[in-house]
Amino acid sequence: DLSRPTSTDTTNTASAVSTTGIIGAASTSIVEKTITRDEVCEFLMETDGDSESERITPDKIEEAKSVIPSLIDYMQNREDGFCASLAMDVLGRAKDKRAFEPILAELYKVQGSQRISPIQALGNLGDPRALAPLISELQRDRTPHDQIGYVVAGALGGIKDARAVDPLIKLLQNDKDPSARYEAATSLGKIKDRRAIEPLIVAFQTDSNDNVRDYAAEALGEMQDPRAVDTLVAALPQERADSGRFGFIMRALGKQKDQYSKNAMIAAYKMLKDPSAKSHLYAIMKDAGIAPVDK
Repeated sequence: DLSRPTSTDTTNTASAVSTTGIIGAASTSIVEKTITRDEVCEFLMETDGDSESERITPDKIEEAKSVIPSLIDYMQNREDGFCASLAMDVLGRAKDKRAFEPILAELYKVQGSQRISPIQALGNLGDPRALAPLISELQRDRTPHDQIGYVVAGALGGIKDARAVDPLIKLLQNDKDPSARYEAATSLGKIKDRRAIEPLIVAFQTDSNDNVRDYAAEALGEMQDPRAVDTLVAALPQERADSGRFGFIMRALGKQKDQYSKNAMIAAYKMLKDPSAKSHLYAIMKDAGIAPVDK
């Protein structure tokens, strides 16, 4: 049982420690307690009884904030490799900065694909101290499909620090792995730095991979910049209304606040003949708060 002790609960007062201002704005005070390693693994493995359900739920992450030191201890000792991996995942998502150095140490202990879990955990943690070690991962020798570029790009997007923009642009422009390029585009959209606009436009217009072009469109939609809007609007007539890219472009335009983008979406809607495509676009416009003249 990991229920947090209250001020009147005397069952765990010997090991309970109050921490303030560490966990984040949503919770200013967490009452901690120590649990055994067996209890850590049991807690991490627990589901709601459905074998297909997720082990790491938002509720579990909140509950885990009361046992951060015990999770760190388990991750470092690795009594069970799978439970240690779950502990690392939870520590990253719990966003407690005390986990930064232990997770970084785990990254330096392993090689190859085993580096993926600590890289993802550092990205979820969101600590800017992870920028330098994550960027250094991109300088390592990598195979085209080892997924390291992809997970590092995602981690940098999780931290959302402008210092990651140049490495992400380089990844978008040069990496041989399409998944690394489209994740770089997504992360640039999350950071929203204007330096990324022109590289994203080039990727949207010229990349050889459809997924990269689609996610570049999505990232351009996050920028709220006239250059991005002009590029997206100009591309609309070139795309089939039932194509995935048409949907990406329309959703990107739907995030804009200017009337020009809204008018472009309405004009595209009016031109559609296919009822299925029209219904799909109607749903996109409705989500964007734009009311077409008819369905």
